[in-house]
Amino acid sequence: MQYRIAIACELLFACALCCVHMSRLGEEIVLWTSSEFSFAGLADAWSTG
Repeated sequence: MQYRIAIACELLFACALCCVHMSRLGEEIVLWTSSEFSFAGLADAWSTG
């Protein structure tokens, strides 16, 4: 029983860590495509709002 709980905790940790990395990547893309930096371009079809 404790083994299943440990596996579930590891899986939740891995998912949370993945979400943190995806969030940071999104923030970086917003910064790179801003008018101040313009390091990259992002088409309107890929953005919302």
